[in-house]
Amino acid sequence: MLLRSETTLPSRNQDLDPNGYHSIFDESSLATICVLAYTLVLGFPIYLFTLYTVPYSGCNVWLVLVTYLHHTDPKIPHYRDGVFNFQRGAALTVDRSYGFLVNYFHHHISDTHVAHHFFSTIPHYHAQEATRHLKKILGRHYLRFDTPITAAL
Repeated sequence: MLLRSETTLPSRNQDLDPNGYHSIFDESSLATICVLAYTLVLGFPIYLFTLYTVPYSGCNVWLVLVTYLHHTDPKIPHYRDGVFNFQRGAALTVDRSYGFLVNYFHHHISDTHVAHHFFSTIPHYHAQEATRHLKKILGRHYLRFDTPITAAL
């Protein structure tokens, strides 16, 4: 065992934990390299998974779910090549409400989705007003379903 004076450890009166465990490798470059290697080999995959893969997957699952629910429903008509046009294509979507909180934080893209298809450059703060007018114009061709997500799947 080496004395403090023979190592790079501070003297006992300058040490924050004078009675604690100290190793000769505490302040060595070898210990730093070993900790960095350990973190890189074992820590990086964990960080990659928890901070990138999980949020990325969650975001994509939500986007696919919302897209699926807005564009597929048994009540949405299907048109053949000679009949299909932009206006009919824009109307082939559904407004769905996911509750006040989700609608608010998603800037009402779900409950004003039909208006989004007709006017893709409309600012989100005008979408609710546009939807009110669009309902009057489309009449029975306007589609809105408030079926819960689990039942709609």
